[in-house]
Amino acid sequence: MSCHLEINDCRKLKSFPDGLRCITSLEKIRVGWMENAVKDMLIQGGKDYYRVQHASYIVCLQWQGRMRKKYKN
Repeated sequence: MSCHLEINDCRKLKSFPDGLRCITSLEKIRVGWMENAVKDMLIQGGKDYYRVQHASYIVCLQWQGRMRKKYKN
């Protein structure tokens, strides 16, 4: 059974929970309406990458005006 995680508009998020490493069925992470610093935590080399590296798909949506940008891991 696969697991998906979505986090939106969590502007005070400083880091991702360490327990994410233990959710081996975590397949997709979607993060939206947050600062670029959050995306930087999740990409390879980011401070929280080791917590989510087992997820096969990471999407960060950034809203600038009406334009939506997608980033994939």
